[in-house]
Amino acid sequence: MARATVNYELVVYDELPPPLPRTGGKSILNGQLSTIEKNEQAWGKPVRIGLYSQGTAATAAKNVLQQRFGRNPAVSGWKFYTRPVPVDTSPEAEYNRGLFAVFTPAAIVEGAMEAHQAAEKLRLEELRLAREARAAEDDEDEDEDEGDEEDDEDEDG
Repeated sequence: MARATVNYELVVYDELPPPLPRTGGKSILNGQLSTIEKNEQAWGKPVRIGLYSQGTAATAAKNVLQQRFGRNPAVSGWKFYTRPVPVDTSPEAEYNRGLFAVFTPAAIVEGAMEAHQAAEKLRLEELRLAREARAAEDDEDEDEDEGDEEDDEDEDG
């Protein structure tokens, strides 16, 4: 697997490049999970569904799946994990980060999905309110900074 690269060159654009069209959540992971659901031999066993060179990408993917399918198997039968996966068998091998899924349909509890969806809705609302509060604080800080500049002009003048 190729190592992730980052380029920190400063590049000035006249305007932002246009965004890519949204694909409506057509993640390859959806297909991976569907394949596991159809294969009873894989049920209850950890199945690696992704391998990432960056642990943060694996964790981000896990978080998205947990938001969609629940944080415990009672919601939809899914549990997601990230674990180190060695690149080779040598003792000093580097590691990638594996994203694993365990599907246990027998663990599903009636009503757990509805509770999960309600909790997610509440979590998103709390995040929205926190963002708005931070934005309001930032606006207040900018207003205070502008007032300081006006005070400086009064002192100079």
